[in-house]
Amino acid sequence: MNENRAKAVLRVSIAEPHELADHRLIERIEEPVKSMLDSKTVYRASSVKAIIMAIKERALSADPSRSIADHLWNAARRLCPPVPWPAIIELILSGDIRVELLRDEGNERRKWVAPVDVGDFVTVVRLEQAKRPAVPSAWMTRSQAAEMLNITESSVWKVARAGSLASKREGRSDVATTVRKYIFLPEMLERSPFNVAHEVSRWLRSVGIEPISEWSKSVFPIYDRASFERVLPSMPPALKEIDLQEKTSKRVSTDVKWKAVEQVKTGLSPYFVSRRLGVSAKAVTEWVAHFDEYGDV
Repeated sequence: MNENRAKAVLRVSIAEPHELADHRLIERIEEPVKSMLDSKTVYRASSVKAIIMAIKERALSADPSRSIADHLWNAARRLCPPVPWPAIIELILSGDIRVELLRDEGNERRKWVAPVDVGDFVTVVRLEQAKRPAVPSAWMTRSQAAEMLNITESSVWKVARAGSLASKREGRSDVATTVRKYIFLPEMLERSPFNVAHEVSRWLRSVGIEPISEWSKSVFPIYDRASFERVLPSMPPALKEIDLQEKTSKRVSTDVKWKAVEQVKTGLSPYFVSRRLGVSAKAVTEWVAHFDEYGDV
């Protein structure tokens, strides 16, 4: 049984079967047998299934009136993340955590059983967490990877598909490498004076910086971090840093029109320019169109 299958059967993360094997709760197949198999890490299927059977054997009969919502998964929500599922499994097998069998169906086995006493369950697991200081796992959950990359969880998959992650699984080292090499729009918007994605993309294009890859045209562009850092100081000032002069008349001066046209020609959007000059985006667009046609404003 490969590590993905073991993870699915036990309903744990990709790294946790390794921990179970280290504690001799499941059996990892070693050389020379391992070299004859395609998967890098393989576990004996019977040892993985034996854990499920052992938990069911140790489970007491649940009170019929007990809610199905009392299951182990909900009880674990009271713990500080990440939830130490290997430790919980070990504590159940050792008898330190007593559980009751709620049902015997479905793939989510953590919902089959419930702690006899949720308070005792939380106390015992927290004590075990204190004994086992959390060590950063070589693997991350998709939500952890998304937080590190400053993108949404669904976008992590896009990054992997685009080839910007060394692996389609969220390896911590791969994600860290991606953070160092690439930058994504959410972070770019936070650090730049632009408030809209297409504005920052337009300005970067005007200074010769194109996205390394895009999911589709102008959708989820991925930029080189070093290139972005290089041009960041030359970006226009943020709106809050500009002292907008109060209008004294409805008529816009020629100087303002020329300034608007010049700024648009440097790669800024009419909307971006209009907010900084205190005029409408429609007016800026018309001035630029007039300049393109007649060479004057």
